[in-house]
Amino acid sequence: MTPVERPLHQELLESVGLSIEEINSSGRSPTNTAYVNHMMTTASMHGLGPSAAALLPCPWTYHLMRERVGPSEHPLYSKWTSFYVEGFLENSVAAWRSFVDRAAEGATESELEAMRYAFMTSSRYEYMFWNMAYTKEVWPV
Repeated sequence: MTPVERPLHQELLESVGLSIEEINSSGRSPTNTAYVNHMMTTASMHGLGPSAAALLPCPWTYHLMRERVGPSEHPLYSKWTSFYVEGFLENSVAAWRSFVDRAAEGATESELEAMRYAFMTSSRYEYMFWNMAYTKEVWPV
């Protein structure tokens, strides 16, 4: 969660009787751990293009979901999805996509491959992340 997201998440959690501290103390699930490790490894071992490509699927999926599913009638879900698809964050995703496209234009073949791999791996983790939440994934041991 970014500093921009934190106030919203805090408000939503408090509305259901939880706190960010409680959520953070529960630890990351296996999928969340692997996803974060993938992004951190990409950022530490590759350049800006692959790093940006690795981070892009996360905010982009919120836009795609809202586009396909539409706004929710449930006030918590509506507030949550609206935050990610309107205003500042809507514009930032468009700018981010443009940045990744520009990075790809000047990239070598090996950099392009690293960008593709980073983006596709993060996209797979995004699917797994939503599935993790749906199935309430925990460490088996």
